[in-house]
Amino acid sequence: SSGINAEWPLRPGILSCMSQDLPFSAEYAKSGRSSCKACGSSIPKDHIRVAKMVQSPHFDGKVALWNHFNCFFRKHSIKSTGDIKGFGTLRYEDQSKIKQKVGGVVSTGTDEVSVEVVTEYAKSGQATCNGCFVKIAKADVRIGVWVEADASQLAWATNGKKLDWHHPGCFAERKGELDIDQNITADMIDGFKRLKVEDKAELVLLLGKGGKKKKKEKSTDCDSALIPLL
Repeated sequence: SSGINAEWPLRPGILSCMSQDLPFSAEYAKSGRSSCKACGSSIPKDHIRVAKMVQSPHFDGKVALWNHFNCFFRKHSIKSTGDIKGFGTLRYEDQSKIKQKVGGVVSTGTDEVSVEVVTEYAKSGQATCNGCFVKIAKADVRIGVWVEADASQLAWATNGKKLDWHHPGCFAERKGELDIDQNITADMIDGFKRLKVEDKAELVLLLGKGGKKKKKEKSTDCDSALIPLL
């Protein structure tokens, strides 16, 4: 089964686009039994899920590592919707959500959010800051950068990546040596909007606000082929 919704006529060329060995996949969960590879919780039936396709260790083919929509884009970036198997079978509103995130920056209307840097309140006091190497106290604001995990860390890494946590001040001091967008500002960090007002203000003082938006990516021929006629 191709997974194409017969109710939506598709533009010519969709089957040839979907037959490619694409690096990513998107669909609606067929049941509530699959678990998100990022957070570990279940993905409800009929909810959109997005996967990175990886080589199976058991057969000559690829398997999908499914994630919740938001979990996926916290650690992965996609250059083109043409890289996503099943994109054309999604509802128009879900296609639009994905298009907003294409290119490694998440568009939120007036802001943009980086998918490589996140901020949140520390869930425990166990994480160590990668700047000063002091523990980050529980409930304190912390900033994490997604980095490649080494061999000893793969057992608890997410899709081969892990978060290096920092105190906000340490992150600001180390930003220049980190492999991230050097133009990133506080409001571009994933999770910034979920912080308390006073904590947002502190991050803005450290990192500024109003990062420059990237230009929209031009649609490819394959992209247009995958848009359903509504």
